[in-house]
Amino acid sequence: MQLILSQIRDSLLTPAEIAAAQTQSTFQNEDSINGYPLTSWDWDQFYYYRSLEGLVNTQAFQNEIGSSTPKSANFFDYRVYATNNFNTPCND
Repeated sequence: MQLILSQIRDSLLTPAEIAAAQTQSTFQNEDSINGYPLTSWDWDQFYYYRSLEGLVNTQAFQNEIGSSTPKSANFFDYRVYATNNFNTPCND
């Protein structure tokens, strides 16, 4: 799924939307316990979390992402950013 999303990104988003996303640096560091220092937009991470949409109520999701963790915060933050900022109709 991540590979497919990366291949179609430029058809789904405008260059301005891509550039704006890449300026975001409000994501938690998943390699630390407390999520700091904050990290920049990561397309692979975004694709990964988007591929998990619809699975939030599964046990596998809870085991992998959980709640109140840097991963759960990033899942939510990428989701909110995409919902609020990726609104342009497809380019193709």
